Amino acid sequence: DLAEAEAISRFTYIAQMAEVPVNIVHLSSEAGLMAAKSARQRGADIYIESCPQYFILDDSCYYLPGFEGAKFVCSPPVRSKHSQTALWNALSAGSIDTISTDHCSFNWKGQKELGRNDFSQIPNGLPGIEHRPVLLYTYGVAAGRISENQFVASLSENTARLFGMFPQKGQIAVGSDADIVVWNPSCQGTLTAQNQVQNVDYTPYEGLKIQGGAKAVFLRGELAAENGKVLFENQGKYIHRHSCDYYHKNS
Repeated sequence: DLAEAEAISRFTYIAQMAEVPVNIVHLSSEAGLMAAKSARQRGADIYIESCPQYFILDDSCYYLPGFEGAKFVCSPPVRSKHSQTALWNALSAGSIDTISTDHCSFNWKGQKELGRNDFSQIPNGLPGIEHRPVLLYTYGVAAGRISENQFVASLSENTARLFGMFPQKGQIAVGSDADIVVWNPSCQGTLTAQNQVQNVDYTPYEGLKIQGGAKAVFLRGELAAENGKVLFENQGKYIHRHSCDYYHKNS
């Protein structure tokens, strides 16, 4: 935790001296959060991204029997339940801007298990890009920690603004791309490796009960996925990005 706080403090001091905005990625700890908040208070223009694993998992996973803990090896590592609470409070307060995944689709068989006799050989990272929205909805919105608007902002709008794609992306409006998710807030299920779509043989969220899910996904107005089934692929389009929309600039 302290190593993260030191790195954030050093990073933000350098950014402030250079008079440039910076994005802190994969924030994982309360100590790191406090360092980021301190930087903002002294006038540094910083943005904060975190990932579902730091809100959902805790460091008890590293003490699972056998070699199970290898499934959760990532950088930064997952932290204590105390840090979890601090991150949820920060997301609710608007201190954390975006939620991504740091998705790394290493398989358990043939990849993660390579480190059985040498910790340094464990491929570093967790799979999770498929489960990001439903985890944030279940443990955020449905649990009363964040609002639906905060859910959408942290997954879509803020990212589009931060990376210079707004208003083409990040909102539903005339002239914007019709990228729309039709969300069913009441459906329920259980996350398992067997029922996931992402191409990896395990999930660190195995057995978690979830609520809500995407009923349909439209890409530029075309139905791209429905009820968990991808209808077409390889339809990406180059987006010419402009300068960042610094939506909470401190200076």
